[in-house]
Amino acid sequence: MRKPLMLLLGLFLLFLGAYSLPGEGLPYSRQHTARLGPFEASARSREKIPVPATIGWGLVVVGAGLVLFAAYKKGK
Repeated sequence: MRKPLMLLLGLFLLFLGAYSLPGEGLPYSRQHTARLGPFEASARSREKIPVPATIGWGLVVVGAGLVLFAAYKKGK
């Protein structure tokens, strides 16, 4: 049961690290809504969680290590 969980966690960390590297952060959207009587206006803004490149590379290395370790353990 631990092997599939380790594999999924490794893939998630690998993807998260690789996704944060090009833009030096993790982008997300935030929606703002204003109501004035019967009228409603909304706007969506794009923001970014800053992630240093060293942490991104660390996530890639740890994720790849977990994937390889889970694949090696799966063979035995």
